[in-house]
Amino acid sequence: AAKATLQMSAAAGPEFGVANSAALAADALNMFGLEGKDAAKVADLLVGAANASSIGLGDLKFGLSAVGSVANTVGLSIDDTATALAVFGAAGLKGSDAGTSFKTMLTRLNPQTKEATEMMQSVGLWTAQAGSAFFDAEGKMKPLNEIANLLADSLGGLSKEEQLTAINTMFGSDALRAASILMTEGKPGVDAMAGAIAKQGDAARVAGEMTNNLSGKWGALTGTIDTLKIKLGEALLPVAEKVVGILNQQVSGFLTWLGTP
Repeated sequence: AAKATLQMSAAAGPEFGVANSAALAADALNMFGLEGKDAAKVADLLVGAANASSIGLGDLKFGLSAVGSVANTVGLSIDDTATALAVFGAAGLKGSDAGTSFKTMLTRLNPQTKEATEMMQSVGLWTAQAGSAFFDAEGKMKPLNEIANLLADSLGGLSKEEQLTAINTMFGSDALRAASILMTEGKPGVDAMAGAIAKQGDAARVAGEMTNNLSGKWGALTGTIDTLKIKLGEALLPVAEKVVGILNQQVSGFLTWLGTP
């Protein structure tokens, strides 16, 4: 996990830093119930998403903070979540705005109001027998590319005004941007982005390219020093605590002596 974090930091450049890379990796693993052994895969995925789109790891950090836990709860994989954030970023929707809009959309794929139910029924996305078309027969949310395909097929033939009304009624104004982008991209756009992420997702390679110059080598050196500080701090903390405890006892004893007649 530490190696993957350092590679992700090097791939992002010194501006993002080791601390932000560590926080991003830890958050991603925790949100989707993954383990340390999955850190390399997550690093490749996030670096690939950043390189394949017009977003940075900072955008992914804020986007995942907004949507990650909800995405995992409804059954969307971290791969699909990162792909969605990359698709949104390419369309100009980035960071926490992208995560919040997507989060709202995910929570309303099953209609929450009578109006939303009627609208989804009118465009073929809901039936009384099967419920929401965004879920399979076992109640599991469908993959991102299928969700985008359903939106494109059901709303693609409507006028722009009708599309706006339908999306706003089904998902609410906060989800309007995310749902509109997925409708426009459809399955081909989502699949193309997923393919680009897979192609670009090699944190070790990108880190090597980024650090193969003076600026990169300096960034790598400072990152290593930061990591060393953390390790030294962890190792010396018990000793420091013991020393502070002894000093506290000595000072307390001295103050007691001063107060003695």
